[in-house]
Amino acid sequence: MITHRLWRGLRHPQTAHPLFRRTVRQVNRSRSSWYIWLLTILAAPVLLLPALVFAGLSYSLLWSAGITRTVAQARQNSTYDLLCVTPGGALAVNWLICTGYLHHNQTFVRAHGWGLWLMRFLLLFLLASTVATAYFPTSGANRETREVLALLLFGVALVADQYQSVTIGALFGILVPTFVTERTTAQLLALGGLGLIHITSYLLVIVAGFFLLPEVIYALFPRNSYTAIALLFLQLLTFITIREATVYLLWRGVLARFGLGGSGRVKSPTDIIEK
Repeated sequence: MITHRLWRGLRHPQTAHPLFRRTVRQVNRSRSSWYIWLLTILAAPVLLLPALVFAGLSYSLLWSAGITRTVAQARQNSTYDLLCVTPGGALAVNWLICTGYLHHNQTFVRAHGWGLWLMRFLLLFLLASTVATAYFPTSGANRETREVLALLLFGVALVADQYQSVTIGALFGILVPTFVTERTTAQLLALGGLGLIHITSYLLVIVAGFFLLPEVIYALFPRNSYTAIALLFLQLLTFITIREATVYLLWRGVLARFGLGGSGRVKSPTDIIEK
């Protein structure tokens, strides 16, 4: 899966590279734009609980805007063009800046810490228990088994969404400054464009997985507990596949934008960064 390769590159950056270290120092000294803080404060009372459960989406939006601002600022620097002629090229430079932003103040590591995951899964248990009660009939064989299975599959979807959302946000944060270099405009475009991408992919999941797929399954197979369990697995597969396709299309877009669209050997940016 392309998400796994790209996410590993985000999780394990080239920490010894001078550009990575410089980016971390610069971001640690900088402050987020005032409107980012304003939007966060205004949305917090309404979105705090959903943002905690679906933290991957929240991180994706905020980090993408931050990556866009950092990359756009670097592109205005007189040394940017010189860095792009180094062996790794422009993509390596932008990836190093991206990972430098993600790992300032150990942000990326803390966001994937056990404490936050435990809190999210506790909230997930409460949410999924309610959903499972509504989703499954109040009677029937293996009801408890189906509810537990639904909870487990929902947990898998939550983990997959975390990795895929963060990867989508990083790729989009790199892509936007190649079109718009003014920092404020680029940040707003990153938030709006990425939000549209997420909404579109989630709507595709809902239509395909929760409207079309049940119609097909129940038209071909009897409506019983075993079919319901099989449907849960297929819905999870649909969710992961559509989100994975989103990552793939963005990755191909990044490669094309940096003149590497015909290079099948570049599986992730770390392939072209000098160790």
